[in-house]
Amino acid sequence: MADKTEKLDEKLEQKEVLVEDNKKDLSQNDDVAKKSIDSLEEAKEEIKEVIKEEVASEVENVDNKETVKELNLNQDSLSSNNKDELKAKVDEIKQDAQAIYNEYTTYTDKFEESSAELATQENEILQKSVNKTMELLKELGIDKSDIKDAINEVKLDNKEELLRVKYPSKGRFKGFILGILASGATLLGLGAYGAKLSDLPLSLSTFMQKSNLDTIVSKYLAMANLDKPALYGYIGVGALSLLVGFIVYKIVTFMQKLKNERYVNSLDTTREEYKNRLKNKIEDLKELLEHLDKIKLVNQKYDVILQEQNAKINRMIFIEKPTSLEELHNKSKQEVEKTILILDELVKLMNTPVSKDDKINPESVTNLENASNVIEDFIKKLYS
Repeated sequence: MADKTEKLDEKLEQKEVLVEDNKKDLSQNDDVAKKSIDSLEEAKEEIKEVIKEEVASEVENVDNKETVKELNLNQDSLSSNNKDELKAKVDEIKQDAQAIYNEYTTYTDKFEESSAELATQENEILQKSVNKTMELLKELGIDKSDIKDAINEVKLDNKEELLRVKYPSKGRFKGFILGILASGATLLGLGAYGAKLSDLPLSLSTFMQKSNLDTIVSKYLAMANLDKPALYGYIGVGALSLLVGFIVYKIVTFMQKLKNERYVNSLDTTREEYKNRLKNKIEDLKELLEHLDKIKLVNQKYDVILQEQNAKINRMIFIEKPTSLEELHNKSKQEVEKTILILDELVKLMNTPVSKDDKINPESVTNLENASNVIEDFIKKLYS
């Protein structure tokens, strides 16, 4: 536009010079001066019109460029938004999974702590009260050998792990590698096909000689009805190979994009399944914790009563000095029988696994109920 304006300015200056010259000769030829002035005015109007058109054209071009830039920005924004949505979806799922997992681990920690407390309690009862009872009964000729030496902690069989959620891959590296392989395969295929068309042997030595390669690419130029040097054939073969590689790259990245969308959508189902599974396990752990607390309470009662019974048997042996159960007084025999009943119920409860498949063992519930009934009945009789 600047060049055209300068030319128009030069034209205007030439017209003005012409007018000045004509003014000098105005006295000689008024008609010529008037015509020159009119011509100058016309030139000015022409210049104004041309400048207006050029300016309008430039403005239109600028508007078009801005529109294209805006469209490109919108497309980039849409692409960016799509990626951001996928990432945000994955982040949301990871946060949900982490939240339910944290709640789950809270209860697993409580369970392990309670289980350790139960094992410590039962081992203390074994080492003190139960062993003492067994020693006293042995003095009366009663052997109790079905009692464990130690109680182990209750362990969870199938602890859940945190749900692992991966961010979707863009597939660019994979597309790049496959694109290179596709370009190489295309190049080899074109070379082999060209060699066949040129009646050249398909061997490594064929492609090691430039003259053979020139023959091959020239064959393709002839097939395309192009009378060009071999260089154009190399360019064409290379361009076609690169085009194939680029197409493969775009296909791979596009397929990866679709795969990512399906993957992220499938994560909703995975998240719900994971949350429901952990919620069920949390409920099972709550029931187990309550069950462990009941067992610990019953164990405390048995420990107190068993110590009291040990004291009674110790008194019987000291005073009555029996060599067997039959030599004891009838009331003493009854106390020994009560002690054996208490010991059997306690040992049965201790020997029963508390959990099975990370749930309450129904047998443990039954034995706890029986043990609780026995000790409660015994305590009632003490005060009746």
